[in-house]
Amino acid sequence: MLEVRNLTKVYKPKKGVPVLAVDHVNLRFPDKGMVFLLGKSGSGKSTMLNLLGGLDIYDDGEIIIKGKSSKNFKQKDFDSYRNTYLGFIFQEYNILEEFNVGANIALALQLQSQKVTDEKINQILEQVDLAGYGNRKPNELSGGQKQRVAIARALVKDPEIIMADEPTGALDSVTGKQVLDTLKKLSRDKLVIVVSHDREFAEHYADRIIEMSDGHVISDMEYFGEEVDASNEGLTFGSDSILVAPQYHLTQADLDAINEWLEVKGNGGTIAVGNQSDSYVLRSCTPTDESRIIPQIAGAFRLIKSKLPMRNAFKIGASGLKHKKFRLVITILLSCVAYGLFGLADTLASYDHINTCTKSIMDSDINYATFQKAQFYKYNGLMEGIWDSSDSALKDEDFEKIEKNTGIKVVGAYVPQTWETNDPYGNSVNTFQTQYDTGYEFTKTDYHIYAYGFSGYATLDQEMLDASGFHLIAGRLADGSKDEMVISSYIAQTFMLAGYREYQENEESTTRYETIKEPADMVGKTIRIDGVDMEIVGVVDTGFDLDRYKSLTEENKGLNSMDLILQTALNGELQKARELSFLQMIMVGDGYIQKVQERNSKICKIKPEYFISYHKGEEYDFYPDTLIRLDQIDQSKVIWLGEPKKSLSKNEIILTQDCLEQAAEMKGIGLEELLKDPIELNYQLGKSERVGEGWEEETEFEDTVQVVGYLPYESTSFYEGVVLDDQSFEKLAYSEKGKYTFAIGAMPKSASDVKKIVKYAYTGKGGVRYTLQNSVTYELDGLDEVFKALSKIFVRVGIFFAIFASVMMATFISSSIAYKKQEIGILRAIGARGSDVFRIFFSESFVIAMINFVLSTTGVFIATLLVNRLARRSTGLLVTILNFDLRQVGLLFLVSIAVAALASFLPVNHNARKRPIDAIRNR
Repeated sequence: MLEVRNLTKVYKPKKGVPVLAVDHVNLRFPDKGMVFLLGKSGSGKSTMLNLLGGLDIYDDGEIIIKGKSSKNFKQKDFDSYRNTYLGFIFQEYNILEEFNVGANIALALQLQSQKVTDEKINQILEQVDLAGYGNRKPNELSGGQKQRVAIARALVKDPEIIMADEPTGALDSVTGKQVLDTLKKLSRDKLVIVVSHDREFAEHYADRIIEMSDGHVISDMEYFGEEVDASNEGLTFGSDSILVAPQYHLTQADLDAINEWLEVKGNGGTIAVGNQSDSYVLRSCTPTDESRIIPQIAGAFRLIKSKLPMRNAFKIGASGLKHKKFRLVITILLSCVAYGLFGLADTLASYDHINTCTKSIMDSDINYATFQKAQFYKYNGLMEGIWDSSDSALKDEDFEKIEKNTGIKVVGAYVPQTWETNDPYGNSVNTFQTQYDTGYEFTKTDYHIYAYGFSGYATLDQEMLDASGFHLIAGRLADGSKDEMVISSYIAQTFMLAGYREYQENEESTTRYETIKEPADMVGKTIRIDGVDMEIVGVVDTGFDLDRYKSLTEENKGLNSMDLILQTALNGELQKARELSFLQMIMVGDGYIQKVQERNSKICKIKPEYFISYHKGEEYDFYPDTLIRLDQIDQSKVIWLGEPKKSLSKNEIILTQDCLEQAAEMKGIGLEELLKDPIELNYQLGKSERVGEGWEEETEFEDTVQVVGYLPYESTSFYEGVVLDDQSFEKLAYSEKGKYTFAIGAMPKSASDVKKIVKYAYTGKGGVRYTLQNSVTYELDGLDEVFKALSKIFVRVGIFFAIFASVMMATFISSSIAYKKQEIGILRAIGARGSDVFRIFFSESFVIAMINFVLSTTGVFIATLLVNRLARRSTGLLVTILNFDLRQVGLLFLVSIAVAALASFLPVNHNARKRPIDAIRNR
């Protein structure tokens, strides 16, 4: 079944002269029998065996296996050839130390995808006289026992050919004989090719001896056995041998007879000593006649591709971790640092506005969810544009959409359009500064962190109180049918510091301020709001942390630019909390807001698309805050610029004094001079279109209007106001009736529910969305572009650390492969392919990768917590900069596996291409 034709092998050392190890050899082997390859060291016998077994690659000629030429074989085909047809036995045993005897033997079966049973293993152990040795480790065996394990491993898959390289070289003569006896038995059914230097053993056991020298076959002899009567005393002559009886001493006559026999035979013979049996086999030889060996016809050739079980691959791979422990520890430490930095970099590189906002809200304990309606405006007709909420009020249908999509109950917050919310010392109607001592030193800086007014009206019932997690620390909830309200403990704090007095028309009154010792003292007090005295019937604790902002009130002359920026951000955060939560809300009962809206319906803002321009001489635009009908003001206080009027026509308006002063300032004259000529007071009414962040003003004017009078400062409480006729009022007024400035509800407690809200708030449909407004979104929206830019940088940083980790892993695996090079060769010799070798070292890498994964994931988690905590403390920002979640866990796991695979593949691929014999010999 095995034949070589013109087989040639040349060794080409890097230095020195090439060596022709096998020189155009032609041989044909039988299907069974015991064939010895003899020769001195360097004769080429071992090279021939390695070529026959595919452990080495020939340079010329071909090997015919079951009628199939191997001329076009690749390395993996030779691996499969050994797995299918060959069993190898080595002088050094080459059994795997990590496995016990049974596992070493089972490995050959597993590579053939055969089922391994204890019965089969025990059966093969009995054949090699090792019954009961299955669970023993190789280091518990003698040399002869190890060699028999190697024979059992070669035999268990029932190969057609067994190749043995100096199988008795490391054994004593008795043990060597036992091994050869075993191989001789096997040769009855298989082809056994043995490389040996022991001619005596060869002549005793061989069916054929091929002797080589300098790469050539110099002798090829077949050996036959002749049975003779061993009971004879003295000498028994056979055709090619002479049998000497046991304990017989040769006489001179015997020597003469032997010489005569040799002289007749001519080509020499064998002299053997008999035993005590009745018969004995005398050995004789003749030149090999290969014509009697009939070559097989191609067609029966079939290769079994090996597949090393992952469990065994893992066991072999994990065993490598026992060696070079110090280097392993250093590799793991450095790799963990690299992985950790990679994961940490990814927490910012993977910046996602939704996730960051969710995490920041959770970490900041934001307990309110405020929504403002925003509309999308395109830039000059393009898809790009902005979301703007400056002119978008909410109606009942908006609340239904919010509750349906977020799952939380919201109530409308109403902020009258005439209210000022950004001037701590202004005279706005929403302030209550006339009812506390403004002379009290609240702050030593320009920042005022205590309440000085209200942000709007909001309905607070028991359901909202419970959902928000508020605590009613004094009094009760308000009755919507009465002028009652509930205030927050934050507002009560102002009165606890600066005292309280009832509203006085004359602010110069010497009325003493009442001391407020605790929030409950505010119950029963009244605060004037829009001309109405509202009774405080309850105080709630909204969970607001005022201490967070007290640093703003402390004078510090050593602040640098960054400190000032952070202070500004902190103050902005406070303003958002004031304006958009229940913190500064007038918390009223159900139905009361509708009353306030009715009360304020006489004063409205002008629609944002309209503007009034003073056009005489120079054009000057201004945007009046308020519009009002003539019948809603005290007409006796109007200073008419002509005859008094009881009604206004379509093109007639009355302005507040500040509007006229602006016009006078534009002309560079005083108000008195401007009023001398009423003709100079012509204004035009225009209509704009929204483009981008502003309103396009280059549009045609609709009407020219005439100023017929004005309201002096002392006669009104609103500014930049316009008095119109009823028809114009309906056209220009931005009515608030039934509309709310924003919706407010309780923020859920679970991260998944918060994320649902955040995602909804940043998703627009039909050009409309309901933006989430709180201290966190205020800061995060401002930093969004910065984080996006940083994320792109940290993507590259993360890739660098991932590459560094790969290099560290590859370095260690390369050293491990160098250590296990011989094991790779052994596995290849018994039929494992390169993919099986890869499994082994990937298993080793996998163990290291999992250690790295667990340690680095834990490290990134802890580092993320520490960095976020440090950043929030040092900057005062509510934004959680780094977000560690399942993405980082999954990414670290995937990168760990990818790095392990890459670090294994490159060095293994390089070594798997080497000849198995080089790996076995650790070259």
